[in-house]
Amino acid sequence: MLKLSDVVNAFMKLDDNCDIYLNKNNGTFISISNKADGSFYEDRTKNYYTDLANNTDEYIQLPNCKAIGSEKIMKKFIPTIEIKEIQEEFEREVDYKSCSKFMDMIYRFGLVDFWNDFKYKEMIEIAKETINYYKLDCVDDINAKMDFNIEVTLTIKKVFSIKGDSAIDALNKLKDVIDKTSLNEYEIVSEEKVIIK
Repeated sequence: MLKLSDVVNAFMKLDDNCDIYLNKNNGTFISISNKADGSFYEDRTKNYYTDLANNTDEYIQLPNCKAIGSEKIMKKFIPTIEIKEIQEEFEREVDYKSCSKFMDMIYRFGLVDFWNDFKYKEMIEIAKETINYYKLDCVDDINAKMDFNIEVTLTIKKVFSIKGDSAIDALNKLKDVIDKTSLNEYEIVSEEKVIIK
């Protein structure tokens, strides 16, 4: 029996060079990765392609990255970033036509868990739409998994050398420097994750 979590996980694996097909009869998925010239990456994938070509009636091609609106999902994620400076840097730096810059920043700012959680929730809705569109029998096995949030606390460090006429003057100058320092210039010392039920 097809499970919603399997469809969601299939969508989570999509990228610009990958097409994913669902076998309607047994609920399994095959992933076919293509090079820019249309050839295939590996012999194993060629075998998958042969199976797909010989049994076209058994397979449904899942919507690709463009069809599911990856760009919109990235844009939707940015306002959920709680630290204003990081949010603003994403808005300035991200090129939505390529997810590589976006993912580089996700890793640089330690937002991988937050992004994966956000993307997973988005993929649930897309998976449900796909299942409904094709009128597939499917078991919703993931609602219980969504009943928690993860809170992440980052401890950051940066060394400043400030000169002033007095301690108060130096502290005032330090505050001004800290206010103007981009968060990506800080070193992440530790990361603490707490599951909130």
